[in-house]
Amino acid sequence: MPDEKNGKEQWFSNKDLFLMVQELRGELKETREIVKKYNGIRSDMNWCVEQLQKHKITKDTRYNLLSGVREWGGWIVAIGILLVKIFG
Repeated sequence: MPDEKNGKEQWFSNKDLFLMVQELRGELKETREIVKKYNGIRSDMNWCVEQLQKHKITKDTRYNLLSGVREWGGWIVAIGILLVKIFG
């Protein structure tokens, strides 16, 4: 189709351009939905990572407490028995 202003031929008709814009709008909507899903998955994953870190800290603390009791418990009992023997 020749352009009336400068005599050059148009690549696409107005109808074709309108249809392309409509198609792009649909693809943009789909892209937005995918991004929303990704962000939801990402926030869920971050929550899981936080929970795992909290669990690891709790597990490490419990292990350290038990190993401390194991290492120092005998000494504490021995000192207690010694004190009972001395003062008892």
